[in-house]
Amino acid sequence: MGTVMAVSGLLSAVLTLFVGRLFNRFGPTPLNRAAALCCATSALLTTQAECLPALAFAWMLTGQTLLLTSTAGYRGVGGLFTEEERVTKFSRMSVFSNLNEILIPIVISTAFTAAPEWTPWGIVFLCVLSLVLPGGISMAQFQAQGQTKSLSLLVNLKRVVKSGPLLAAVTAGAGIHALLCVYDVIIPSAAGEIGITTTQVGFILSSCALAQAAASYVLSARPNPRTLPTQLRNGLLLGAAALSGAVLADGFFPLLLVVVVSGFGFGLIHPLSMSTIFQYSPADSVGDIVGARLMLNNIGRILMPSLMAAAVGIMPPIAFLTMAAMIVLVLTLGTTVWQMVRRKMPA
Repeated sequence: MGTVMAVSGLLSAVLTLFVGRLFNRFGPTPLNRAAALCCATSALLTTQAECLPALAFAWMLTGQTLLLTSTAGYRGVGGLFTEEERVTKFSRMSVFSNLNEILIPIVISTAFTAAPEWTPWGIVFLCVLSLVLPGGISMAQFQAQGQTKSLSLLVNLKRVVKSGPLLAAVTAGAGIHALLCVYDVIIPSAAGEIGITTTQVGFILSSCALAQAAASYVLSARPNPRTLPTQLRNGLLLGAAALSGAVLADGFFPLLLVVVVSGFGFGLIHPLSMSTIFQYSPADSVGDIVGARLMLNNIGRILMPSLMAAAVGIMPPIAFLTMAAMIVLVLTLGTTVWQMVRRKMPA
């Protein structure tokens, strides 16, 4: 099953690069409809709990659901709103995403516990219902705005490499996303080392998600699209500086403080990353650049736990967090110093 999950993640990562081009041709509504069908099929397959291939295929369809909805959501928000509105909208999307990380597992597990036979059919009903509801933007409305033509993938990726803000937004956004995914694994692993209970671990992880939601809410209340790269750097420095204190965390409250403050700093990165991509990307490149950003999300989600498992075999979990913080600090400060030196160099 682990192999299926890895293959599914890599498949979703590759497809992400091309779904943005489908958005250019058809708009968000067909992508959302396809996501609803994938979700409904996945729910039906979960009724065959004794069949491993069915569960594996259900997992793959769940990945495709997230791929399609995230592409439609981010591309739709990025294309419909102005610079300042985009920061606010992306921040609010992040707030809902962080809250869903807490609420959805609770709701689904409660539903399956109370009515294991009816819950999949309830999900199917909601998905089918979404197919007949208004799609928000019709094909005619989307075509009236003018279809965006995309350059070749290689040209668009070269634009990322040559643009400092775009490169920072893509790499920082994907890297921090992968690091936050590791929190869910490494903090429980460190529980025995620093003497905290399973209940306290759950409280710490929930507090981290709430801290990320709070960061996005603060950002939505005070949007400033003119200083996006600076805000991105400051968020990285705050999160990494707080996470570096993990080496001193020897109990529940010190670790809680480290995770909450680092979660707040890193919680700023996702909406700032997406806002920066849309602000600095040409219209004929934004689809592939957003695709590259989401592709790296999926790859990081697969590779980081594997890297963590190898590293934890060599060093304690808390030391791994400290090392990750040092890497973020060095890269962020090094890039900042390099940019300052380049500005002072003669043309």
